[in-house]
Amino acid sequence: MEDGECKRVRNPRFSKCQLSNKGLPSEVYDIIEWDVIMIDGLKGYFDEAPGKMREI
Repeated sequence: MEDGECKRVRNPRFSKCQLSNKGLPSEVYDIIEWDVIMIDGLKGYFDEAPGKMREI
């Protein structure tokens, strides 16, 4: 990745950043204005689960 590829862009579908999620439905990009998208993909339903973080 080159410097500056993962900067904030108006439309992530056209970002050169490899980390940009370009496969979401149009509604996610066109209708909603996002500040942060957080995804928790861990087994977080009990405190002893691997990778589980405590709430802030």
